[in-house]
Amino acid sequence: MPLAQLGLDEPLASGDVVDLHFRTIGGTWIKAAQIAFIEWQLRGRKDWQIIRTRYHEKDQVTFTVRVL
Repeated sequence: MPLAQLGLDEPLASGDVVDLHFRTIGGTWIKAAQIAFIEWQLRGRKDWQIIRTRYHEKDQVTFTVRVL
């Protein structure tokens, strides 16, 4: 199945998988705290679930979520 890129005005549907990209700053402990806070905020939502977390070079983290 090809990946589709939705516009900002397109509604999400149940089962959609979305990558959320974040950039962190600061030292190791500060970055870890930022990532933990973002994850806590995402897990607090009931309309999606985190299915994967990826850490990239240059202080980037990507959370892949599935819309419920």
